[in-house]
Amino acid sequence: MELTDLKQGDRIVLEIKWGERPYQIKTAVVGTGEGAILIKPFTYKGTVLDLTSIQFHDMLYNIYCVDKRTGNRLVWHNVQIETQVYKKETYYVVRPSVARLFPSLSERRQHKRMLLNRSGSVLLAKDGPGFPVKVHDVSDNGVSFVMQAGIDFPGKVIRIGFDDEIRGHSFHLQIDCRVVRRQEHEQAELIGCRIVQTNRDFLAYICLKRMEFEAQLKRG
Repeated sequence: MELTDLKQGDRIVLEIKWGERPYQIKTAVVGTGEGAILIKPFTYKGTVLDLTSIQFHDMLYNIYCVDKRTGNRLVWHNVQIETQVYKKETYYVVRPSVARLFPSLSERRQHKRMLLNRSGSVLLAKDGPGFPVKVHDVSDNGVSFVMQAGIDFPGKVIRIGFDDEIRGHSFHLQIDCRVVRRQEHEQAELIGCRIVQTNRDFLAYICLKRMEFEAQLKRG
């Protein structure tokens, strides 16, 4: 079965891999042609994320579907995606990769950290008390914050919450993390965490944040 054997209306999953962290988005085929399929794009509150933007050059894309004849779940690794406007609607054009069907296992990808310095809170347990922190920076797989020194974390996972607004979209984020480092920071402590669970809101946020971050770097 080839990618272009998919038919209009077939349900598929677009997997976005950013470093080692995958995000899966349910979508559907809207057309085929010229060795490619046309699928519904990833949108967040009416905004289409242009995955062909240079800000997302370090992402990998996989397509999953179920073969109706056999019931087997199929995957096309490392597909190529272009954003295209057709009849005033935006779609993703997806083509299978010819040069490399599978990404290299040894390839290392950098996780760009974006400075935030926003007020937030940390919840130490599901129903436990929270306390205020300053969220220092964020990337697709990690987040760090500054807090009062000497506070212990009794559980393996903590929840970091903060609000932000990007391009007219308001985000109230709750991120489950695991502490991986602690270091002195002026009169407080800088806590570095690895994200263990995210959701659709976080994916939209981190994509829009990266676009904003890169635009600020270009403006100097």
